[in-house]
Amino acid sequence: EIKKHIDLNSGNDRGRIYRIVPDKGAERIGQKVTLADASIEELVKTLGHPNGWHRDTAQRLLFERQDKAAVPMLEKVLSGENALAKLHALGALKGLGGLTGPMVDAALSDADANVQIAGLQMCESFLNKGSQKSGPGVQALGKIARSPDARVRYQIALSLVSASYSLDMLGTLDMQQAGSDKILDVYLASAPDAVLPILRSRMNKKKASHISFTAQQRAKVFEAAAAYFAAASKLPAANDPTFDLRPDSLVELVSTWPEPETIAALARGFKRAGLTMEQADTGHHLTAVFTKAAATIQDAKTTERDRLNAVELLGLSSTKEALDALIGCLSEKQQEAIHAATIRVLAQSSSLMVTKALIAGWAGFGPTAKAVALEALLSREDRALALLESGMVKPTELSASQVQALLKHKSANVAAAAKTALASVIPPSREEVTAKFKPAIAAKGDATKGQVQYMTRCVACHKAGALGLAVGPDLITVKTKGREALLTAILEPHKEVASQFIAYTVNTKDGQTLAGIITNDTASSMTIRMMGGIEKTLQRAEIKGSSSSGQSLMPEGLETGMTVEDMADLISYIESL
Repeated sequence: EIKKHIDLNSGNDRGRIYRIVPDKGAERIGQKVTLADASIEELVKTLGHPNGWHRDTAQRLLFERQDKAAVPMLEKVLSGENALAKLHALGALKGLGGLTGPMVDAALSDADANVQIAGLQMCESFLNKGSQKSGPGVQALGKIARSPDARVRYQIALSLVSASYSLDMLGTLDMQQAGSDKILDVYLASAPDAVLPILRSRMNKKKASHISFTAQQRAKVFEAAAAYFAAASKLPAANDPTFDLRPDSLVELVSTWPEPETIAALARGFKRAGLTMEQADTGHHLTAVFTKAAATIQDAKTTERDRLNAVELLGLSSTKEALDALIGCLSEKQQEAIHAATIRVLAQSSSLMVTKALIAGWAGFGPTAKAVALEALLSREDRALALLESGMVKPTELSASQVQALLKHKSANVAAAAKTALASVIPPSREEVTAKFKPAIAAKGDATKGQVQYMTRCVACHKAGALGLAVGPDLITVKTKGREALLTAILEPHKEVASQFIAYTVNTKDGQTLAGIITNDTASSMTIRMMGGIEKTLQRAEIKGSSSSGQSLMPEGLETGMTVEDMADLISYIESL
Protein backbone atom coordinates (compact mmCIF):
# COMPACT_ATOMS: atom_id res chain seq x y z
CA GLU A 1 0.00 0.00 0.00
CA ILE A 2 2.78 2.41 0.88
CA LYS A 3 4.70 1.57 -2.30
CA LYS A 4 1.81 3.02 -4.31
CA HIS A 5 2.61 6.46 -2.89
CA ILE A 6 6.40 6.63 -2.72
CA ASP A 7 9.54 5.99 -4.73
CA LEU A 8 11.78 3.75 -2.65
CA ASN A 9 14.77 4.14 -4.98
CA SER A 10 15.04 7.90 -5.24
CA GLY A 11 15.39 8.65 -1.55
CA ASN A 12 13.30 11.79 -1.97
CA ASP A 13 10.58 10.38 0.26
CA ARG A 14 12.86 9.62 3.20
CA GLY A 15 11.39 10.98 6.46
CA ARG A 16 7.76 10.81 5.43
CA ILE A 17 5.38 8.90 7.72
CA TYR A 18 2.42 6.79 6.61
CA ARG A 19 -0.15 4.62 8.31
CA ILE A 20 -2.42 1.88 6.98
CA VAL A 21 -6.12 2.77 7.34
CA PRO A 22 -8.65 -0.12 7.03
CA ASP A 23 -10.61 0.03 3.77
CA LYS A 24 -8.71 3.15 2.67
CA GLY A 25 -5.12 2.02 2.17
CA ALA A 26 -2.08 4.15 3.04
CA GLU A 27 -2.51 7.65 4.44
CA ARG A 28 0.30 10.14 4.87
CA ILE A 29 0.39 11.53 8.41
CA GLY A 30 3.83 13.15 8.68
CA GLN A 31 5.85 15.72 6.81
CA LYS A 32 9.31 15.14 5.49
CA VAL A 33 11.96 16.18 8.04
CA THR A 34 15.24 17.47 6.60
CA LEU A 35 17.33 18.43 9.65
CA ALA A 36 20.49 17.76 7.67
CA ASP A 37 19.82 20.99 5.79
CA ALA A 38 18.68 22.96 8.86
CA SER A 39 20.55 26.05 10.02
CA ILE A 40 22.28 26.29 13.38
CA GLU A 41 19.43 28.44 14.66
CA GLU A 42 16.86 25.85 13.49
CA LEU A 43 18.77 23.02 15.13
CA VAL A 44 18.91 24.90 18.46
CA LYS A 45 15.17 25.55 18.20
CA THR A 46 14.56 21.84 17.49
CA LEU A 47 16.11 20.92 20.86
CA GLY A 48 12.72 21.78 22.35
CA HIS A 49 10.72 19.67 19.87
CA PRO A 50 8.14 17.33 21.48
CA ASN A 51 9.48 14.40 19.46
CA GLY A 52 12.53 12.73 20.97
CA TRP A 53 14.05 11.72 17.63
CA HIS A 54 14.04 15.35 16.49
CA ARG A 55 15.76 16.51 19.68
CA ASP A 56 18.42 13.78 19.59
CA THR A 57 19.17 14.35 15.92
CA ALA A 58 19.43 18.12 16.36
CA GLN A 59 21.91 17.70 19.24
CA ARG A 60 23.96 15.22 17.22
CA LEU A 61 24.15 17.55 14.23
CA LEU A 62 25.21 20.47 16.44
CA PHE A 63 28.06 18.34 17.76
CA GLU A 64 29.11 17.17 14.30
CA ARG A 65 29.19 20.69 12.87
CA GLN A 66 31.18 22.12 15.81
CA ASP A 67 29.97 25.63 14.99
CA LYS A 68 30.76 27.91 17.96
CA ALA A 69 28.03 30.28 16.77
CA ALA A 70 25.58 27.93 18.49
CA VAL A 71 27.00 28.62 21.99
CA PRO A 72 25.18 31.93 22.72
CA MET A 73 21.94 30.49 21.29
CA LEU A 74 22.25 27.44 23.54
CA GLU A 75 22.95 29.63 26.55
CA LYS A 76 19.62 31.40 25.95
CA VAL A 77 17.87 27.99 26.01
CA LEU A 78 19.14 27.50 29.57
CA SER A 79 17.18 30.53 30.71
CA GLY A 80 13.95 29.30 29.11
CA GLU A 81 11.10 27.17 30.48
CA ASN A 82 11.50 23.93 28.46
CA ALA A 83 13.29 21.41 30.71
CA LEU A 84 13.85 18.93 27.86
CA ALA A 85 15.43 21.62 25.72
CA LYS A 86 17.74 22.55 28.64
CA LEU A 87 18.92 18.95 28.99
CA HIS A 88 19.86 18.78 25.30
CA ALA A 89 21.36 22.28 25.39
CA LEU A 90 23.68 21.24 28.26
CA GLY A 91 24.79 18.20 26.29
CA ALA A 92 25.35 20.26 23.15
CA LEU A 93 27.34 22.89 25.06
CA LYS A 94 29.58 20.23 26.55
CA GLY A 95 30.12 18.72 23.09
CA LEU A 96 31.05 22.12 21.68
CA GLY A 97 33.40 22.88 24.56
CA GLY A 98 31.34 25.95 25.40
CA LEU A 99 30.15 25.02 28.88
CA THR A 100 31.04 27.65 31.48
CA GLY A 101 30.77 27.93 35.24
CA PRO A 102 27.76 30.29 35.18
CA MET A 103 25.94 27.86 32.88
CA VAL A 104 26.57 25.04 35.36
CA ASP A 105 25.36 27.21 38.24
CA ALA A 106 22.21 28.02 36.26
CA ALA A 107 21.50 24.32 35.73
CA LEU A 108 22.08 23.52 39.42
CA SER A 109 19.69 26.30 40.40
CA ASP A 110 17.00 25.17 37.98
CA ALA A 111 13.54 24.29 39.29
CA ASP A 112 13.52 20.94 37.44
CA ALA A 113 15.26 18.03 39.24
CA ASN A 114 16.31 16.40 35.95
CA VAL A 115 18.12 19.59 34.88
CA GLN A 116 19.79 19.76 38.31
CA ILE A 117 21.03 16.17 37.90
CA ALA A 118 22.41 16.96 34.43
CA GLY A 119 24.07 20.06 35.89
CA LEU A 120 25.66 17.97 38.63
CA GLN A 121 27.14 15.62 36.05
CA MET A 122 28.47 18.61 34.08
CA CYS A 123 30.01 20.29 37.14
CA GLU A 124 32.35 17.37 37.94
CA SER A 125 35.10 18.69 35.67
CA PHE A 126 34.85 22.14 37.27
CA LEU A 127 35.11 20.64 40.78
CA ASN A 128 38.27 18.86 39.69
CA LYS A 129 39.82 22.07 38.40
CA GLY A 130 38.59 24.55 41.00
CA SER A 131 39.16 25.31 44.63
CA GLN A 132 37.67 23.06 47.28
CA LYS A 133 35.78 26.00 48.77
CA SER A 134 34.85 28.16 45.79
CA GLY A 135 34.36 28.02 42.06
CA PRO A 136 31.57 26.90 39.68
CA GLY A 137 29.02 24.66 41.29
CA VAL A 138 30.28 24.91 44.87
CA GLN A 139 27.77 27.43 46.20
CA ALA A 140 24.91 25.92 44.20
CA LEU A 141 25.82 22.48 45.59
CA GLY A 142 25.37 23.76 49.12
CA LYS A 143 21.93 25.11 48.24
CA ILE A 144 20.57 21.85 46.79
CA ALA A 145 22.34 19.43 49.16
CA ARG A 146 19.12 19.01 51.12
CA SER A 147 16.92 18.74 48.05
CA PRO A 148 13.63 16.88 48.67
CA ASP A 149 14.42 14.79 45.58
CA ALA A 150 16.44 11.70 46.57
CA ARG A 151 17.82 11.41 43.03
CA VAL A 152 19.41 14.85 43.29
CA ARG A 153 21.06 14.04 46.63
CA TYR A 154 22.30 10.73 45.26
CA GLN A 155 23.80 12.44 42.19
CA ILE A 156 25.53 14.97 44.45
CA ALA A 157 27.27 12.08 46.21
CA LEU A 158 28.24 10.45 42.92
CA SER A 159 29.54 13.72 41.45
CA LEU A 160 31.57 14.66 44.52
CA VAL A 161 33.19 11.23 44.57
CA SER A 162 33.75 11.22 40.80
CA ALA A 163 35.48 14.61 41.04
CA SER A 164 37.58 13.47 44.03
CA TYR A 165 36.17 16.52 45.77
CA SER A 166 36.63 17.17 49.47
CA LEU A 167 34.69 14.49 51.31
CA ASP A 168 33.99 17.02 54.05
CA MET A 169 31.06 17.99 51.82
CA LEU A 170 29.36 15.03 53.48
CA GLY A 171 28.39 17.36 56.27
CA THR A 172 25.95 19.07 53.89
CA LEU A 173 24.06 15.88 53.08
CA ASP A 174 21.36 14.80 55.48
CA MET A 175 21.85 11.05 55.86
CA GLN A 176 18.46 10.61 57.45
CA GLN A 177 16.53 11.61 54.34
CA ALA A 178 15.19 9.12 51.81
CA GLY A 179 17.98 7.47 49.86
CA SER A 180 20.51 8.02 52.66
CA ASP A 181 21.73 4.42 52.68
CA LYS A 182 22.60 4.66 48.98
CA ILE A 183 24.40 7.96 49.54
CA LEU A 184 26.36 6.43 52.41
CA ASP A 185 27.31 3.44 50.26
CA VAL A 186 28.63 5.75 47.52
CA TYR A 187 31.02 7.44 49.92
CA LEU A 188 32.17 4.31 51.70
CA ALA A 189 32.91 2.60 48.37
CA SER A 190 34.72 5.63 46.94
CA ALA A 191 37.90 5.88 48.99
CA PRO A 192 39.25 4.23 52.14
CA ASP A 193 39.58 7.53 53.96
CA ALA A 194 35.96 8.48 53.25
CA VAL A 195 35.09 7.34 56.75
CA LEU A 196 37.14 10.09 58.37
CA PRO A 197 34.84 13.05 57.58
CA ILE A 198 31.87 10.86 58.50
CA LEU A 199 33.40 10.06 61.86
CA ARG A 200 34.29 13.71 62.42
CA SER A 201 30.88 15.09 61.51
CA ARG A 202 28.61 12.32 62.79
CA MET A 203 30.46 10.10 65.23
CA ASN A 204 32.12 12.59 67.56
CA LYS A 205 31.97 10.75 70.88
CA LYS A 206 31.89 14.09 72.71
CA LYS A 207 28.69 15.00 70.89
CA ALA A 208 26.87 11.68 71.03
CA SER A 209 23.52 13.46 71.25
CA HIS A 210 24.05 14.82 67.73
CA ILE A 211 24.32 11.40 66.11
CA SER A 212 21.67 10.93 63.44
CA PHE A 213 22.72 7.54 62.02
CA THR A 214 20.61 4.45 62.46
CA ALA A 215 22.26 1.37 63.99
CA GLN A 216 22.53 -0.19 60.53
CA GLN A 217 24.21 2.90 59.06
CA ARG A 218 26.55 3.11 62.04
CA ALA A 219 27.54 -0.52 61.47
CA LYS A 220 28.39 0.23 57.81
CA VAL A 221 30.60 3.15 58.81
CA PHE A 222 32.40 1.25 61.55
CA GLU A 223 33.07 -1.78 59.34
CA ALA A 224 34.68 0.44 56.71
CA ALA A 225 36.51 2.40 59.41
CA ALA A 226 37.91 -0.73 61.05
CA ALA A 227 39.42 -1.95 57.78
CA TYR A 228 40.90 1.49 57.11
CA PHE A 229 42.28 2.01 60.62
CA ALA A 230 43.79 -1.49 60.71
CA ALA A 231 45.49 -0.92 57.35
CA ALA A 232 46.62 2.61 58.30
CA SER A 233 48.17 1.36 61.54
CA LYS A 234 50.60 -0.80 59.54
CA LEU A 235 52.04 2.16 57.62
CA PRO A 236 55.30 3.60 58.99
CA ALA A 237 54.08 7.22 59.13
CA ALA A 238 50.34 6.69 59.43
CA ASN A 239 49.02 9.59 61.43
CA ASP A 240 46.42 12.25 60.96
CA PRO A 241 46.87 15.44 62.99
CA THR A 242 43.09 15.78 63.26
CA PHE A 243 42.22 12.16 63.90
CA ASP A 244 43.75 9.28 65.86
CA LEU A 245 44.10 6.40 63.39
CA ARG A 246 45.02 3.72 65.92
CA PRO A 247 42.57 0.76 65.85
CA ASP A 248 42.32 1.03 69.63
CA SER A 249 40.92 4.56 69.33
CA LEU A 250 38.19 3.28 67.04
CA VAL A 251 37.32 0.48 69.47
CA GLU A 252 37.05 3.09 72.24
CA LEU A 253 34.67 5.10 70.06
CA VAL A 254 32.54 2.02 69.30
CA SER A 255 32.26 1.19 72.99
CA THR A 256 29.89 4.19 73.15
CA TRP A 257 27.37 2.06 71.19
CA PRO A 258 27.74 -1.53 72.52
CA GLU A 259 25.15 -2.92 70.09
CA PRO A 260 25.86 -6.43 68.77
CA GLU A 261 25.53 -5.35 65.12
CA THR A 262 27.94 -2.42 65.60
CA ILE A 263 30.63 -4.45 67.35
CA ALA A 264 30.11 -7.27 64.82
CA ALA A 265 30.68 -4.78 62.00
CA LEU A 266 33.88 -3.64 63.70
CA ALA A 267 35.09 -7.24 63.99
CA ARG A 268 34.38 -7.87 60.28
CA GLY A 269 36.32 -4.78 59.30
CA PHE A 270 39.34 -5.73 61.40
CA LYS A 271 39.22 -9.28 60.06
CA ARG A 272 39.39 -7.99 56.48
CA ALA A 273 42.65 -6.30 57.41
CA GLY A 274 44.02 -9.36 59.23
CA LEU A 275 43.45 -8.10 62.77
CA THR A 276 41.54 -9.76 65.60
CA MET A 277 39.36 -7.82 68.02
CA GLU A 278 41.78 -8.58 70.86
CA GLN A 279 44.73 -7.24 68.83
CA ALA A 280 42.81 -4.06 68.06
CA ASP A 281 41.42 -3.48 71.56
CA THR A 282 44.74 -2.88 73.30
CA GLY A 283 43.03 -0.58 75.79
CA HIS A 284 40.48 -3.29 76.75
CA HIS A 285 37.58 -0.94 76.08
CA LEU A 286 35.17 -3.80 75.35
CA THR A 287 36.13 -6.00 78.31
CA ALA A 288 33.25 -4.67 80.38
CA VAL A 289 30.85 -5.26 77.47
CA PHE A 290 31.88 -8.92 77.15
CA THR A 291 31.83 -9.45 80.94
CA LYS A 292 28.29 -8.10 81.10
CA ALA A 293 27.26 -10.35 78.19
CA ALA A 294 28.63 -13.44 79.95
CA ALA A 295 26.53 -12.61 83.02
CA THR A 296 23.43 -11.88 80.94
CA ILE A 297 23.23 -15.30 79.27
CA GLN A 298 23.20 -17.02 82.64
CA ASP A 299 20.59 -14.69 84.12
CA ALA A 300 17.18 -16.37 83.88
CA LYS A 301 15.48 -13.08 84.72
CA THR A 302 16.60 -11.39 81.48
CA THR A 303 14.55 -11.60 78.27
CA GLU A 304 15.31 -14.07 75.53
CA ARG A 305 16.19 -11.18 73.19
CA ASP A 306 18.77 -9.84 75.65
CA ARG A 307 20.36 -13.27 76.04
CA LEU A 308 20.49 -13.78 72.28
CA ASN A 309 22.24 -10.42 71.92
CA ALA A 310 24.67 -11.47 74.65
CA VAL A 311 25.46 -14.71 72.81
CA GLU A 312 26.13 -12.78 69.63
CA LEU A 313 28.43 -10.36 71.47
CA LEU A 314 30.46 -13.14 73.11
CA GLY A 315 30.95 -14.72 69.70
CA LEU A 316 32.96 -11.66 68.69
CA SER A 317 35.55 -12.31 71.39
CA SER A 318 38.21 -15.00 71.07
CA THR A 319 39.13 -15.02 74.75
CA LYS A 320 38.94 -18.18 76.88
CA GLU A 321 36.48 -16.44 79.19
CA ALA A 322 34.04 -15.86 76.32
CA LEU A 323 34.42 -19.46 75.10
CA ASP A 324 33.78 -20.83 78.60
CA ALA A 325 30.66 -18.69 78.97
CA LEU A 326 29.27 -19.89 75.65
CA ILE A 327 29.98 -23.56 76.38
CA GLY A 328 28.28 -23.14 79.75
CA CYS A 329 25.26 -21.84 77.89
CA LEU A 330 24.70 -25.32 76.38
CA SER A 331 23.23 -26.56 79.63
CA GLU A 332 19.76 -28.14 79.57
CA LYS A 333 18.32 -25.21 81.48
CA GLN A 334 18.50 -22.87 78.51
CA GLN A 335 15.73 -22.34 75.95
CA GLU A 336 16.13 -23.99 72.56
CA ALA A 337 16.52 -20.65 70.76
CA ILE A 338 19.48 -19.87 73.07
CA HIS A 339 20.98 -23.31 72.43
CA ALA A 340 20.70 -22.90 68.64
CA ALA A 341 22.19 -19.39 68.65
CA THR A 342 25.06 -20.48 70.92
CA ILE A 343 25.88 -23.48 68.71
CA ARG A 344 25.99 -21.25 65.61
CA VAL A 345 28.49 -18.99 67.36
CA LEU A 346 30.60 -21.85 68.74
CA ALA A 347 30.74 -23.49 65.29
CA GLN A 348 33.15 -20.74 64.23
CA SER A 349 35.69 -21.94 66.80
CA SER A 350 38.12 -24.78 66.09
CA SER A 351 38.53 -25.62 69.79
CA LEU A 352 38.33 -29.29 70.82
CA MET A 353 36.30 -28.10 73.82
CA VAL A 354 33.51 -27.10 71.44
CA THR A 355 33.43 -30.54 69.81
CA LYS A 356 33.18 -32.26 73.20
CA ALA A 357 30.51 -29.84 74.42
CA LEU A 358 28.31 -30.32 71.35
CA ILE A 359 28.42 -34.10 71.62
CA ALA A 360 27.97 -34.12 75.39
CA GLY A 361 25.01 -31.78 75.26
CA TRP A 362 23.27 -33.60 72.37
CA ALA A 363 20.64 -35.32 74.51
CA GLY A 364 19.47 -31.99 75.94
CA PHE A 365 19.05 -30.23 72.59
CA GLY A 366 15.67 -29.72 70.94
CA PRO A 367 14.99 -30.44 67.23
CA THR A 368 16.19 -27.04 66.00
CA ALA A 369 19.31 -27.05 68.15
CA LYS A 370 20.12 -30.63 67.04
CA ALA A 371 19.89 -29.61 63.38
CA VAL A 372 22.28 -26.71 63.97
CA ALA A 373 24.61 -28.91 66.03
CA LEU A 374 24.77 -31.55 63.29
CA GLU A 375 25.64 -28.87 60.76
CA ALA A 376 28.43 -27.63 63.04
CA LEU A 377 29.78 -31.13 63.73
CA LEU A 378 29.77 -32.19 60.10
CA SER A 379 31.44 -29.01 58.83
CA ARG A 380 34.87 -30.02 60.21
CA GLU A 381 36.73 -33.26 59.64
CA ASP A 382 37.82 -33.72 63.27
CA ARG A 383 34.30 -33.09 64.56
CA ALA A 384 32.69 -35.43 62.02
CA LEU A 385 35.03 -38.23 63.10
CA ALA A 386 34.40 -37.52 66.79
CA LEU A 387 30.64 -37.60 66.16
CA LEU A 388 30.76 -40.98 64.41
CA GLU A 389 33.03 -42.54 67.02
CA SER A 390 30.97 -41.25 69.96
CA GLY A 391 27.83 -43.19 69.08
CA MET A 392 25.84 -40.41 70.73
CA VAL A 393 23.80 -39.61 67.61
CA LYS A 394 21.50 -42.29 66.19
CA PRO A 395 21.99 -43.01 62.46
CA THR A 396 18.29 -42.29 61.88
CA GLU A 397 18.79 -38.74 63.19
CA LEU A 398 20.91 -37.91 60.14
CA SER A 399 19.30 -36.87 56.86
CA ALA A 400 19.96 -38.71 53.60
CA SER A 401 22.23 -35.90 52.42
CA GLN A 402 24.27 -36.01 55.63
CA VAL A 403 24.66 -39.78 55.37
CA GLN A 404 25.86 -39.47 51.77
CA ALA A 405 28.25 -36.64 52.66
CA LEU A 406 29.87 -38.75 55.38
CA LEU A 407 30.11 -41.87 53.20
CA LYS A 408 31.82 -39.84 50.45
CA HIS A 409 33.89 -37.68 52.76
CA LYS A 410 37.31 -36.55 51.47
CA SER A 411 38.88 -38.01 54.63
CA ALA A 412 39.37 -41.78 54.37
CA ASN A 413 39.10 -42.04 58.16
CA VAL A 414 35.70 -40.31 58.24
CA ALA A 415 34.36 -42.34 55.30
CA ALA A 416 35.50 -45.60 56.94
CA ALA A 417 33.94 -44.65 60.28
CA ALA A 418 30.70 -43.72 58.48
CA LYS A 419 30.44 -47.13 56.79
CA THR A 420 30.57 -48.77 60.20
CA ALA A 421 28.48 -46.35 62.25
CA LEU A 422 25.81 -45.77 59.60
CA ALA A 423 25.52 -49.28 58.19
CA SER A 424 21.85 -49.50 59.14
CA VAL A 425 20.86 -46.46 57.04
CA ILE A 426 23.13 -46.85 54.01
CA PRO A 427 20.74 -46.90 51.03
CA PRO A 428 20.63 -50.01 48.81
CA SER A 429 21.85 -49.99 45.19
CA ARG A 430 19.93 -47.81 42.75
CA GLU A 431 18.97 -50.87 40.69
CA GLU A 432 17.21 -52.45 43.69
CA VAL A 433 15.47 -49.20 44.59
CA THR A 434 14.29 -48.58 41.02
CA ALA A 435 12.84 -52.09 40.79
CA LYS A 436 11.04 -51.62 44.11
CA PHE A 437 9.38 -48.30 43.21
CA LYS A 438 8.67 -48.94 39.52
CA PRO A 439 4.98 -49.77 40.22
CA ALA A 440 4.54 -46.15 41.41
CA ILE A 441 4.65 -45.03 37.76
CA ALA A 442 1.34 -46.67 36.91
CA ALA A 443 -0.26 -46.27 40.36
CA LYS A 444 -2.83 -43.54 40.94
CA GLY A 445 -1.47 -41.27 43.66
CA ASP A 446 -3.13 -38.82 46.02
CA ALA A 447 -1.73 -35.30 45.47
CA THR A 448 -2.86 -34.14 48.92
CA LYS A 449 -0.91 -36.92 50.63
CA GLY A 450 1.94 -36.25 48.21
CA GLN A 451 2.27 -32.74 49.58
CA VAL A 452 3.02 -34.22 52.99
CA GLN A 453 5.84 -36.26 51.42
CA TYR A 454 7.13 -33.10 49.72
CA MET A 455 7.14 -31.17 53.02
CA THR A 456 9.02 -34.03 54.70
CA ARG A 457 11.67 -34.71 52.05
CA CYS A 458 11.91 -31.97 49.42
CA VAL A 459 10.94 -28.62 50.93
CA ALA A 460 14.49 -27.74 52.05
CA CYS A 461 15.81 -27.62 48.48
CA HIS A 462 12.95 -27.35 45.99
CA LYS A 463 10.24 -24.75 45.51
CA ALA A 464 6.74 -25.92 44.68
CA GLY A 465 4.60 -22.89 44.05
CA ALA A 466 4.73 -20.70 47.15
CA LEU A 467 6.29 -23.46 49.25
CA GLY A 468 9.90 -24.50 49.67
CA LEU A 469 13.38 -23.05 49.19
CA ALA A 470 15.16 -22.45 45.89
CA VAL A 471 18.32 -24.54 45.97
CA GLY A 472 17.61 -27.17 43.32
CA PRO A 473 15.21 -26.89 40.33
CA ASP A 474 11.71 -25.52 40.90
CA LEU A 475 9.39 -28.55 40.76
CA ILE A 476 6.97 -26.68 38.49
CA THR A 477 9.67 -26.69 35.79
CA VAL A 478 9.94 -30.52 35.85
CA LYS A 479 6.26 -31.47 36.26
CA THR A 480 5.79 -32.27 32.55
CA LYS A 481 8.71 -34.72 32.30
CA GLY A 482 6.44 -37.72 32.78
CA ARG A 483 6.08 -40.05 35.74
CA GLU A 484 8.92 -42.36 34.74
CA ALA A 485 11.38 -39.47 34.36
CA LEU A 486 10.24 -37.96 37.66
CA LEU A 487 10.80 -41.28 39.44
CA THR A 488 14.29 -41.53 37.95
CA ALA A 489 15.11 -37.97 39.03
CA ILE A 490 14.06 -38.77 42.61
CA LEU A 491 15.81 -42.15 42.88
CA GLU A 492 18.91 -41.39 40.77
CA PRO A 493 19.62 -37.68 41.28
CA HIS A 494 23.15 -37.89 39.84
CA LYS A 495 22.08 -39.46 36.52
CA GLU A 496 21.31 -36.15 34.82
CA VAL A 497 22.39 -32.84 36.41
CA ALA A 498 22.05 -29.36 34.89
CA SER A 499 25.29 -27.38 35.12
CA GLN A 500 23.79 -24.73 37.43
CA PHE A 501 22.86 -27.41 39.98
CA ILE A 502 26.19 -29.23 40.19
CA ALA A 503 27.40 -29.52 43.80
CA TYR A 504 30.76 -28.21 44.94
CA THR A 505 32.73 -28.84 48.11
CA VAL A 506 34.55 -25.79 49.46
CA ASN A 507 37.25 -26.16 52.12
CA THR A 508 38.19 -23.13 54.20
CA LYS A 509 41.54 -22.36 55.77
CA ASP A 510 40.05 -22.60 59.26
CA GLY A 511 39.04 -26.23 58.67
CA GLN A 512 35.39 -26.00 57.59
CA THR A 513 33.93 -28.08 54.75
CA LEU A 514 30.90 -26.60 52.99
CA ALA A 515 28.84 -28.36 50.32
CA GLY A 516 26.44 -26.56 48.04
CA ILE A 517 25.83 -24.83 44.72
CA ILE A 518 28.03 -21.90 43.77
CA THR A 519 25.74 -18.97 43.00
CA ASN A 520 28.37 -16.24 42.62
CA ASP A 521 32.05 -16.55 41.84
CA THR A 522 34.19 -13.42 41.51
CA ALA A 523 37.85 -12.50 41.79
CA SER A 524 37.38 -11.50 45.43
CA SER A 525 34.70 -13.82 46.81
CA MET A 526 32.56 -16.92 46.33
CA THR A 527 28.95 -17.42 47.42
CA ILE A 528 27.73 -20.95 48.05
CA ARG A 529 24.08 -21.91 48.59
CA MET A 530 23.65 -24.92 50.84
CA MET A 531 20.73 -27.18 51.67
CA GLY A 532 18.05 -25.29 53.52
CA GLY A 533 18.61 -22.25 51.31
CA ILE A 534 21.42 -20.91 53.50
CA GLU A 535 23.88 -18.77 51.55
CA LYS A 536 27.41 -18.07 52.74
CA THR A 537 29.84 -15.68 51.08
CA LEU A 538 33.51 -16.45 51.54
CA GLN A 539 36.37 -14.12 50.71
CA ARG A 540 39.07 -15.63 48.50
CA ALA A 541 41.55 -15.26 51.33
CA GLU A 542 39.41 -17.63 53.46
CA ILE A 543 39.23 -20.43 50.88
CA LYS A 544 41.74 -23.26 50.88
CA GLY A 545 40.29 -25.00 47.83
CA SER A 546 37.16 -26.24 46.09
CA SER A 547 36.24 -29.31 44.09
CA SER A 548 33.30 -31.04 42.41
CA SER A 549 32.50 -34.58 41.33
CA GLY A 550 29.94 -33.30 38.85
CA GLN A 551 27.09 -34.76 40.89
CA SER A 552 23.88 -33.21 42.15
CA LEU A 553 23.60 -31.70 45.63
CA MET A 554 20.50 -33.90 46.03
CA PRO A 555 21.55 -37.13 47.79
CA GLU A 556 20.60 -40.70 47.04
CA GLY A 557 18.39 -42.33 49.63
CA LEU A 558 15.60 -39.78 49.96
CA GLU A 559 13.20 -42.66 49.38
CA THR A 560 14.20 -44.24 52.70
CA GLY A 561 11.07 -44.97 54.73
CA MET A 562 8.71 -44.51 51.75
CA THR A 563 6.28 -47.07 50.36
CA VAL A 564 5.33 -47.43 46.70
CA GLU A 565 2.06 -45.64 47.51
CA ASP A 566 3.97 -42.75 49.12
CA MET A 567 6.09 -42.39 45.97
CA ALA A 568 2.99 -42.41 43.75
CA ASP A 569 1.48 -39.68 45.94
CA LEU A 570 4.62 -37.53 45.67
CA ILE A 571 4.78 -37.84 41.88
CA SER A 572 1.08 -36.99 41.62
CA TYR A 573 1.64 -33.90 43.78
CA ILE A 574 4.45 -32.68 41.51
CA GLU A 575 2.24 -33.23 38.44
CA SER A 576 -0.57 -31.25 40.07
CA LEU A 577 1.52 -28.09 40.59
